[in-house]
Amino acid sequence: MKLGYERVSRATPVIPYKDVAVNLERVFSVSSGIGALASGNRHFSLLVTPDKGMIHLNVLDVFTDGSEIGLLVFEGPMVVDDENALEVVPINRFRSSSAVSGVVWLTPVDPAPTGDGIAVVSADDTDNKFTVAGDQTSFFEKGSAFLVAGSSGNDGHYRVLDVEFTDPNTVITVASVADGTNDGELFPLGMVIEHIRFNGRGLMTENLVLKPDTEYLIAIYNDSGDSVDVGFRAIWTEEPRS
Repeated sequence: MKLGYERVSRATPVIPYKDVAVNLERVFSVSSGIGALASGNRHFSLLVTPDKGMIHLNVLDVFTDGSEIGLLVFEGPMVVDDENALEVVPINRFRSSSAVSGVVWLTPVDPAPTGDGIAVVSADDTDNKFTVAGDQTSFFEKGSAFLVAGSSGNDGHYRVLDVEFTDPNTVITVASVADGTNDGELFPLGMVIEHIRFNGRGLMTENLVLKPDTEYLIAIYNDSGDSVDVGFRAIWTEEPRS
């Protein structure tokens, strides 16, 4: 699966909104632009929270030219390749020292790095199951998601409907396995904690509390038939928005 991403911008200042104005020093933002996100492609960013305290993701803001765009937030564990990623530095309104300096935002990252996945032992296109070696249940909890890459006909995104470890293998049940060829690798994406679809500019205004010392994968995907440019912005505070 080819990931579509191009340019990335530095973070931009935040204009305070509603009652967070009393906490100007604790309002933070990152933003990026994704050029020519091809139809069917995804752009992945990795957010690592600091090891102490919570951060409250107040806004996930996506703006496009009106095409169908989706946004997913996954909570680890996961495997990503960040070798070619750019760190986007979070800033607050006054560009003063960050009270949440432990936040790491990397974009883009590759959630399917070649050779780093969990090899498929068998792909069952009758019972819709993938089998992998060893006890991998911690990576494939029921309701979590994963990618298949490098396969003959099963590359794509899946949700775990059921998982069972029967020594020596882990068997993962999904909605559909298209091809019975026993090849490819599985890449855990973690639990889906947010799923939003936008048509044009969209705004997630619910307060999403993120755990400390945790990796979150944020995926923007293009479900339209055209290549589109996408802008993306995230705003958070150290405390819930009033």
